[in-house]
Amino acid sequence: MATDTSLDWTLIWAVIAAMAIGFCTYLFLHPRTTKVTQTQWQTVTQLETVHDVQRVYVPGPKQVVVLNKPAVAKALDMPWLVAPAPAPAAAAAPEQVAAGDALTPTPAASASADPAPVAGDPQDLQVTTTADIPESDAGSEAVGILNTKTGESTIVIKEKPLEFFAFENRGELGAWYGYNNHQLPAMDLTAQWSVLRIMQTHLAVRATGGNGGASIQGGLLYQW
Repeated sequence: MATDTSLDWTLIWAVIAAMAIGFCTYLFLHPRTTKVTQTQWQTVTQLETVHDVQRVYVPGPKQVVVLNKPAVAKALDMPWLVAPAPAPAAAAAPEQVAAGDALTPTPAASASADPAPVAGDPQDLQVTTTADIPESDAGSEAVGILNTKTGESTIVIKEKPLEFFAFENRGELGAWYGYNNHQLPAMDLTAQWSVLRIMQTHLAVRATGGNGGASIQGGLLYQW
């Protein structure tokens, strides 16, 4: 007797649609904040654990080792680093200076389209070192170190400890095609939603449908 699988397909597509709608709704109401973009350079926040550590002045080297700034600006798309110096502030009338009025600087005539992430005259800025930060789910902590004898700067990093427990909102949609153990074509459509993480183990709900049948499952996923 042939088995009617129409109910399975109806249920699986309903679950996939519900997961997709729920995922999109969640992202709309809780948009992800991207701290680092691919279009603009930006400063980063200081490490919270040492944010309130006192800043002190120490004797420095006579010279500091830097990279060729025009070459770095060209290679890394940092036009603000070699932008013309800001135009001098307009001269104030003597009576204004006597009264202690603040001078309003005149903006540069050829300002960069993207705002400079580092304040100051570009002529006073130099590139001391660069770093390629490896990808990390937990994030990384970075510290810049200056050798006051040689004048060279170095960036050291360390991966942050992974929080033991965290809620997450990761969705995946997939289409798979291959051959089964009977050497027949096999196709599957999958939708997976991870909602909770305990260390590197993720709690997820998955819906799968294909020419081999349909299923709805909940389970644990370990990633490395």
